[in-house]
Amino acid sequence: MKAQRLDLAIGGMHCAGCVARVEKVLRSLPGVQEAQVNLATETATLRYEPDTVQLDQMVKAVQDNGYQVRLEHATIPIKGMHCAACVATIERALHRVPGVVEAQVNLATEQATVAYVPTSVDVEALRQAITSAGYEPLGTQAEVGSAPQQDAKASELRALQRRLLVSLGLSLPVVVGSMGAMLPWMPWWLSHPVVLCGLATPVQFWVGWPFYQGLWSTLKHRTADMNTLIALGTSAAYLYSVAMTFMPHLFMVGHGMQTHVYYETSVVIITLNRLPVLPRPRHPHGHYGGDGEGG
Repeated sequence: MKAQRLDLAIGGMHCAGCVARVEKVLRSLPGVQEAQVNLATETATLRYEPDTVQLDQMVKAVQDNGYQVRLEHATIPIKGMHCAACVATIERALHRVPGVVEAQVNLATEQATVAYVPTSVDVEALRQAITSAGYEPLGTQAEVGSAPQQDAKASELRALQRRLLVSLGLSLPVVVGSMGAMLPWMPWWLSHPVVLCGLATPVQFWVGWPFYQGLWSTLKHRTADMNTLIALGTSAAYLYSVAMTFMPHLFMVGHGMQTHVYYETSVVIITLNRLPVLPRPRHPHGHYGGDGEGG
């Protein structure tokens, strides 16, 4: 069979290292002739042999490496099913549609649930496959279709922006509290290491959780990227500060003690690396500013 082209929307990439890893993973699959990833558009463009490699294999390979393939889902009511054989027939028909990653048919609810790549197939093609199999899809395309891919990206962006707002709200008092005696108007308790630890911990492990996910992925595949740098760097500052806060005797030097903590270092690094998720200014015509290349 002739090689086919496929565009996959990839989420979770942050840098050129992410691009290189996704390309390497896809190119290592038998049957994939070419794989090019664009960080700005968050898209992987593939040429592959459908007889050799299946779409779900490519999706799984990307997901196993810590990235997301943005799929759409449709739930289609179906009329005319009577038994398990009907279910199997419809599922086979849907799986044969290029761009379908997963298809499950429930006889009890008389519905098909389909995960698919929106750049390769639409809901109408799914309905046609069901009709060709001898069954009747109910409802209009608008009624059975899933939310657009842009909605998924917008939802992901909103989640990142919520993390940023929390990070900003907690990091500011940490930075102020770390200034200590430099700000005579500051309440004494704000500079207490235990208070700083309490403020910094959600930033480190909730706001910064995506960096730890990226670190785990790079460790599994013996590589490194920006996630590795941020996770390890901020963890070093945070864990040192925690030890200084709760076990200061470990840092006795002669007759003195080093008591400075570095919570502000870890929270500022994490917050600054969340800033790119801020919404960009809009042009009067409604589209976002920029040169069209930014992601």
